[in-house]
This record gives sequence, structure tokens and C-alpha cells, in this order.
Amino acid sequence: MLAGHTHAAQFKIGSWSPSAWMYNEWSGMYEQDGQRLYVSEGTGGSIPFRLGATPEIIVFTLHKLNH
Repeated sequence: MLAGHTHAAQFKIGSWSPSAWMYNEWSGMYEQDGQRLYVSEGTGGSIPFRLGATPEIIVFTLHKLNH
């Protein structure tokens, strides 16, 4: 599943952001029971700056599975 974006609260130190206080899944790929979820940090924001939370555009390439 692809799920929106959090902007990482526009503040990130290493792999931590205040977004972690609001969301269990706030950035990157998550997997549970064979299901995958990707949450992007987005590109912009309502505040005109980002500290440590680099804007990102994710490109996914889908391939047909051959069974």
C-alpha cells in the first residue's frame, strides 16, 4: 500500500522525527504479515523550511509476477 506523506514533521535528526510521536509508521517501508506499506516524507510543507527532513520523491516500478 502507498500511504500519503508526513513531511517527517519537517524536522528530522538521523532516523528520528517528532512524527514518531504521532504515527507508528511515519517514513519508509514497513512490512507486517507479508503486507507492505510505504510512507513518504513528501516534498513541501506548510512551513517554508525543513531541518534534516530532506524532501523526497519516490519512484516505484511495478513488475508482473510470473507464477
